[in-house]
Amino acid sequence: MALTNVAVAELLEEAVSIAQPSATKREVEIHVETTEAVVAADRRRLRQSLINLLSNAVKYNRVGGKVRVTTEERGGCLRINVADTGVGIALERRHELFEPFNRLGVDSTEVEGTGIGLAITKRLIEAMRGSIGYESEIGVGSAFWIELPLGDPTLNEEPEPISKPAPRRIEEGDDDQPAIRRTVLYVEDNMANYELFENIVKLRPHIDLLHTFNAEEGIKVARERLPDLIVMDIHLPGMNGYEAMTHLRRISETSSIPVIALSANAMPRDLSRGREAGFKRYLTKPIDVSALLKTLDELASGVAPPE
Repeated sequence: MALTNVAVAELLEEAVSIAQPSATKREVEIHVETTEAVVAADRRRLRQSLINLLSNAVKYNRVGGKVRVTTEERGGCLRINVADTGVGIALERRHELFEPFNRLGVDSTEVEGTGIGLAITKRLIEAMRGSIGYESEIGVGSAFWIELPLGDPTLNEEPEPISKPAPRRIEEGDDDQPAIRRTVLYVEDNMANYELFENIVKLRPHIDLLHTFNAEEGIKVARERLPDLIVMDIHLPGMNGYEAMTHLRRISETSSIPVIALSANAMPRDLSRGREAGFKRYLTKPIDVSALLKTLDELASGVAPPE
């Protein structure tokens, strides 16, 4: 993992913009107090970590609650605090907090999620030589923090944003791949899911991959870049996949772009709802690699057979 000098204030602004639609729905106020500090980090992974923490702070907050984001320098590191006014975490369950797929008993509530956000965030932060921790009080709320080394003058400046596709070319003599290049836009807020998808798409060198973390940004990119295919996660911060599909169909430039739904929800009613919403395909997680590649080949080429 290559570390660069990353401006924290800029990433926090992006993360807040992604969490804001969900916060507005729940009447949660987000306050940010930060400095112009620079940390040594991987921009994409730090962005995902901040999105995860802010999304959780909104999701598990009370209606009308508050989220407060602050930063402080501590012995050569920068600590980023994300505090909420939610119900807090029970003492007897705190040892489970960073376990993947463990939602600490909220599975039966209306709060959506997979329970892997904190586990992924912990892995990403520690891979960047940082640390993560928290404090919590029942009935008062929780405060999660991450610490990363301050910027290093020997490191390079930040790379270009990740939404720009990496250039690829078809190697000479590759007769199995079509010569026509295609562009696929993947709208997914979970970095682990995106990285898996990215690795799968590498098996199709003629496909250029675009990526956004939320539906609002995805719609904007779709209008500007007019991809051949859109792959849409259903559970996104703010506008969900179904709402995004409605918007895409109302916009003349994007109305005819085929859209695939990708979701962990695999009940028959979910598949039926996906078809009714207009998705060309409804694929489920964990991803079936062969099924995804077949779908990409059919829909990105524009010659998909009728279902």
